[in-house]
Amino acid sequence: MPDWSKLHTPEEMQQLSNLGHWIEGALLAMVAILAFLEYRGIIKNKFMWPSLILIAGIFLPAFMLLHHGVDKINLVWQLTISDPQQRQHLIMAGLLFFAGLSEIIARNKNVSLLYYAWPVVLSIIGIMFLIHPQHGTSEAVQLAQKIHILLGIMLFLAAIFKVIVLLSERHSLSIVWIVMLFITAALLLLYKEPKGAYKNEEINYHNNH
Repeated sequence: MPDWSKLHTPEEMQQLSNLGHWIEGALLAMVAILAFLEYRGIIKNKFMWPSLILIAGIFLPAFMLLHHGVDKINLVWQLTISDPQQRQHLIMAGLLFFAGLSEIIARNKNVSLLYYAWPVVLSIIGIMFLIHPQHGTSEAVQLAQKIHILLGIMLFLAAIFKVIVLLSERHSLSIVWIVMLFITAALLLLYKEPKGAYKNEEINYHNNH
């Protein structure tokens, strides 16, 4: 278990975690809104929401690694890669970057297979949320897990309906995956680390409860 007290108190870790959830929630909300406007034919630029996914994938690791300052990046990196929770965050960011880039290439070059990158990434991140490790007291962990399980379910549903749209070409169903994504964004925007998070420095997993 890495010693984050070298950089932050548990309260500061809670605040930083909240901020990260809120910013990612805002970005996903914008993705959902832009995808809806594109679906309705209001926006003609086909690269807008894929570009935001790309930005989301870049923002998270940049925020995690650089907000302490460049001089502490080595320490932050060592703490991050030794923490299962933070490693998952980095993997999620990489997946978002891959999904955004794949969607942009697919739309630019009309590469059919790459259109599936977005729902595949959504489903993988959804599964990761279902087993997302949490720091803190037992009560805090259980509450955080319930919220992350709901996030995982919403993302998995979004992925399923996006695949249905791609396979059936029933574009009217696009509204379903967009709504699921917007619900996910709303949950992230409303997220607040429960009391006791990052305290009693133990890491807990869903399958331990």
